[in-house]
This record gives sequence, structure tokens and C-alpha cells, in this order.
Amino acid sequence: VCHLSTIGKIMRLDAHTWQLIGSVVRGEANEEEEAAFREWLSRSPDHEKIFQEAKQAWEESRAIQSHLSFD
Repeated sequence: VCHLSTIGKIMRLDAHTWQLIGSVVRGEANEEEEAAFREWLSRSPDHEKIFQEAKQAWEESRAIQSHLSFD
């Protein structure tokens, strides 16, 4: 369950942060991206919550996509 305060924070993320989160979630982050992501996480306890919500949303969207078929 996503909390409304977290949703607001997620919506304010910049494109670079979204790219970092996406790379990490997909397991495609290089060393530089991993370091930038760890630095971002360390800046605020809220960032861990944001990451977990974004990761959950990504995983759920992947699960939905795997059940859809487009003919």
C-alpha cells in the first residue's frame, strides 16, 4: 500500500533520479550509477521509502505485463 505522502514525493522526483531507480530495479546499474544511487539513498530516510514504493510499482507492472497478451 502506497501512502499519500510518499506518492507526492515520488511525483517530485527528477528524471535523473528515476533513471537511477530504474537501472537499480532492473539490475542494470553500472558502478557509477550504483554509487549515485547509494548517495541519493543516504540523503534522506524518505528516499528508502520512495525507492521501495517505486520498486514495488515496477514489480507489479511487470507482473501485470506478463499476464497480458496483445494480438
